[in-house]
Amino acid sequence: MILGMSVRLLPQAYGFREPSKQWVSFLFWGVNGTILGGAVLFIAGMASGNHWLLAAQWLTSIVLLVIAIVTPFQYRLFARAPENASDRGLKFIRAAHVWFIVATAMLVFTPIYNFGIYMPLTGSHVPFSHAFFGAYRHALTVGFIMMMIVGVSSKVVPALSGVEVRRANSLWPTFVLLNLGNATRVSFQIATDFSANSYPVMGVSGFIEVVGLTLWAYELVANMRAGRKLKKELSVSILPA
Repeated sequence: MILGMSVRLLPQAYGFREPSKQWVSFLFWGVNGTILGGAVLFIAGMASGNHWLLAAQWLTSIVLLVIAIVTPFQYRLFARAPENASDRGLKFIRAAHVWFIVATAMLVFTPIYNFGIYMPLTGSHVPFSHAFFGAYRHALTVGFIMMMIVGVSSKVVPALSGVEVRRANSLWPTFVLLNLGNATRVSFQIATDFSANSYPVMGVSGFIEVVGLTLWAYELVANMRAGRKLKKELSVSILPA
C-alpha cells in the first residue's frame, strides 16, 4: 500500500521524478508475487521438511531487497527537492526508505546469521534466532511503515487544516527520537542473543519511540485545532453585517 500510494504522492506532492510504467508494474506484480510465493513456499517447506522449498522461499526475499534499493532511485528521492515542495515530512519519508533497505537486507541475511553466527556462537541446535527476526520486523514496522505514516501525515494534516506546512513545527525531536529508538531496538535486540545485559537497553528504546510519537501526535492535534479556529474565524468574517 505504501509503495502504491508513493507512486502518486512523491511526484505530485514533492516534485520528484515519476517512476517508469515498467517499474510500477514490477512493483505491483513483484511485491504481490513475492509475498504470495514466499508464504506458500514457507508453509510447504515446513510441512514437508523439504529444505529446497525453504531455500526457494529465501530467494523471494532478494526480490524485496532489490525493490527497496531501486525504488528511491526511480524517484530520485535523495536528490534536492524543489524549494516549494520541501517540508518537514520529507526527512521522514527519506529515512523510511533507508530503513526499508536495512530491513530487507536483514531479511536476506537471516539464514546467513542463523547458520553462520547464531548457531556457532550460542551453541543452539535450532537454526532460528527469534531476536534477529524480531529486530528485522522492528526495522520494517517502525523504521519503514511508521516513519512513512509520520512523514505523510506531517504534510497532509496541516494542509487539510489550512495551516501553512512550512510554518508548522519542524518535528526534528520526533525524527531524532524515532530513529534513535529504532536503531537502539534493532541493534540491542540482536545483542540479546549473546548477552542478557542487552535487555534493559532494548526496553528503553520503546520509551524513546513513544516520546517521539507523543510529540508527533501533539503537533497533529495542534494543527487540527488551529484549522478549526481558522474555519470559525472565516465563518464569522463572511457573515453579513
